[in-house]
Amino acid sequence: MMRITQAPLQILASLALAISVLVSPVLASTAYPEKPIRVVVPFPPGGATDSLARVLGDFMSRDLGQPIIVDNRSGAGAMIGAEAVVNASADGYTLLLTISSLIQAPHLLSKPPFDPVEDLVPVAQLVTTPLVVTVLSRSGITTPEELVARVKAEPRSHVYGSYGAGSSGHLYMHAFTEQTDLDWVHVPYRGEAPSVTDLLGGQITAVIMSGVGAVPHVRSGRMNALAVTGPDRMPAMPDVPTFEELGYERMSTRGWFGFFGPKGLDPEIASRVSDSAMKALQDPAVIERIENLSLIIDPLPGAEFAPVVKRDNAMWRDIIQEVGVQLD
Repeated sequence: MMRITQAPLQILASLALAISVLVSPVLASTAYPEKPIRVVVPFPPGGATDSLARVLGDFMSRDLGQPIIVDNRSGAGAMIGAEAVVNASADGYTLLLTISSLIQAPHLLSKPPFDPVEDLVPVAQLVTTPLVVTVLSRSGITTPEELVARVKAEPRSHVYGSYGAGSSGHLYMHAFTEQTDLDWVHVPYRGEAPSVTDLLGGQITAVIMSGVGAVPHVRSGRMNALAVTGPDRMPAMPDVPTFEELGYERMSTRGWFGFFGPKGLDPEIASRVSDSAMKALQDPAVIERIENLSLIIDPLPGAEFAPVVKRDNAMWRDIIQEVGVQLD
């Protein structure tokens, strides 16, 4: 009778353990998802981020075979919702769909609750959107150069509005103001809508606003769009130049919308979510609904999105420090 010594038994046990370690992550990732996925949106229902989450959720729930539940957690400049995901289990069942303010807001606080680069995993960039500098059509201003000339002719008598202190709009306009040496007043509003109301009422000279919000006013003839941020012109307003092509610096990025997961998220699960989102963004029905939001479909998988997040984080950190604005 063959006798099995202790040493071969130990070898067999070690081999079995090694196989289980190699196989278990694969089984875990291929089984994902086994239950509903919660997508945290750090803004109220009805906005562009919420609408995008629901459009993608409809497709991705069918593709992944599990419901996708949108969880709106607004407040504190989108930090409340983001922090909820930072503190969630990294099992792929709690994800964040947010905008590029994610890597701006922490730099506006003396003690940020988390580091967006270190504590979150970029899963996929979905869409991008530029900001637009607009003026009233009846002002007769049609270019940034004409705006600069008007403000310089009447220093301290002109006002521009943004949708909040420390917002992308405020920071972009700081860069524009510095390189054109303008002497005018910034008024931060609580959101875009009240700044647009004051522009239409003639109380302020210019507003930097979302492309989504600008399109209907420009098409109606009530506003002139002078230039857009980002590397390319906006498809919905192809005649409006970019600041970059006009020679203005630090105006060449667009705001992005993207999926993130908690630190430690299994790369296989992140890839599964990313692949599903990429498929959704190729679906004709999804494309139509997103284009109706005036968002630009601009997908990147996590490996390509991560360097964008790091680059933008460094850029906004430097501008925020230069402006010297803090919100606490």
